[in-house]
Amino acid sequence: ISDKHINYTTLNFGSFTVTLNQEYNSDYLKSKSIIKTDTVILNASLETDIKNEYITLLSDNLTNYSITQSCETSISIMNEGAHCDLTSWAHVYANWTPLQINKSGKYMCMAYSEKAISGFPTVNMDSLKAHVRKHCGIEWVNVIQDVKSLNDYPITIGINRYFFKINGLSKGTNIQIKKLIIIEMPMGC
Repeated sequence: ISDKHINYTTLNFGSFTVTLNQEYNSDYLKSKSIIKTDTVILNASLETDIKNEYITLLSDNLTNYSITQSCETSISIMNEGAHCDLTSWAHVYANWTPLQINKSGKYMCMAYSEKAISGFPTVNMDSLKAHVRKHCGIEWVNVIQDVKSLNDYPITIGINRYFFKINGLSKGTNIQIKKLIIIEMPMGC
């Protein structure tokens, strides 16, 4: 028996609840009431490891449900610990993939290989520098002054968001239910 305390996050959507086996921060979690929105944004900590994440969906009112996963990558620029994250600029999105269910009835989240998230769009370096200047400041442009491509240090490309789409039908009415959980990951560390 482990003494390790396991934290988790539960989202109550009214007709169903979703529990993630890791702890996240979010304004939605402070009220502990029914979430009346179709999209919930959760903030991960540096310790969050999505490949060890599983999702439990409980409902007496939802049928034919499924959970699919995708992710988004963004550019981050490193500078001795500090970083400039370009999360509102160019991205790559992974294909939506259905999550597998384990023997306990839990949906197992996927980790992504480098190949799965490769193919970042071609970026003009002058355009990148202009965006860096606008969003991070001139000192960050100086950090990437001699960079020739996105493959050059101090530029990195990493996952900044995971998406979990829940689809199902409401029992009795067959109304389509769609919810989206977005987990925002810290970058550049």
